Amino acid sequence: MIRLLRPAQWLKNGFVLAPLIFSRSFTSANAVLHSLAAFAIFCGAASAAYIINDLFDRESDRAHPVKRLRPIASGEISPRAAVTIVTIAIPLLLVAAFFVAPKFLLAVALYLGLTTFYSIRLKTMPIVDLFAIACGFVLRVWGGAVAIDVVLSVWMFITTLSLALYLAATKRRQELLTTTAAGGFRAVLQHYTVALMDYYSGMAVVATFVFYGLYIVTVRPQLAATVPVVLFGVFRYRYLLEINHDESPTDRLVRDPQMIVCALLWAAIAVLVLYFEPS
Repeated sequence: MIRLLRPAQWLKNGFVLAPLIFSRSFTSANAVLHSLAAFAIFCGAASAAYIINDLFDRESDRAHPVKRLRPIASGEISPRAAVTIVTIAIPLLLVAAFFVAPKFLLAVALYLGLTTFYSIRLKTMPIVDLFAIACGFVLRVWGGAVAIDVVLSVWMFITTLSLALYLAATKRRQELLTTTAAGGFRAVLQHYTVALMDYYSGMAVVATFVFYGLYIVTVRPQLAATVPVVLFGVFRYRYLLEINHDESPTDRLVRDPQMIVCALLWAAIAVLVLYFEPS
């Protein structure tokens, strides 16, 4: 059951907490509680989305050297049991989201709709699949903002989109490398090449730095202190991609001590410089 929920992937829901930091709302106990509730709900929604995806992919997963071990593909959990879990979980998540904030309910509903449509169709459409993944991250940030009733700069949303496109492109890159070694399993990969994904990821990471810089210059100049940490994180991430051919880069990130320290250091610096910023 734990493997079915994929708790290691909950790291991605850290984007939900970004508005709490960037809006300087972390000094409000009410905002912190709402943000943590939003984070927990998105973790549940992400798990539900993964279960739905595994249900649709169970036949193809059985032909994959690693994915065949997933609970549904391996038969450890029946499709009927998985459907029951999702049927119970989604209404509970939506009700909980409404109590956080009505607009947050909309964010969670859109996320679940997007991820379901992705599992059914969007993941087979080249380029569209990358933007669908990226929009999931943007919805996390928007959800985190409406959960505490703050408005974030448009630069922050564009930065999130660019960063998410970078992560999506590098994920496809790693899948192409493992496909070369073990055979093709994801239909959309036949439309991509490693060189193309390197080009897309290069464009996306440059855009990320440009828009993050614009956000710093126009909204939060104090966050300039975080730029060296962000640069190190991107360099380290790319290094991990080169020395490891894991299909899911996220799995490698959560086990890398330097990336963990980098993330904690960024959060600490951001909180400190924003906390001491004059109101």
